[in-house]
Amino acid sequence: MLAYIDPFTGSVILQVLAAGFLGFVAFFRPIWAWMFPRRKQDVLDMLEEKDSQALSEDSDDTAAGEQK
Repeated sequence: MLAYIDPFTGSVILQVLAAGFLGFVAFFRPIWAWMFPRRKQDVLDMLEEKDSQALSEDSDDTAAGEQK
C-alpha cells in the first residue's frame, strides 16, 4: 500500500526533523566541548570562568549576609 504525504505535511515533518537535529546539536555542543576540548587553553579558560563565577557568587552571598 502506498502512503501519500501532501506537501504541507511533508514540509512540517521536514521542519520537525531539522529542528530536532539542531536542538540536539545545540544541547550537546557544550557537553561535547567540555569532554573533548580542542586545546589545553580551552580547559584553562573554562576552569578560570568557573572560579570567577564561584567567587562572584560567594561575594554576593557575603554582601547579602552583611545587609541583614
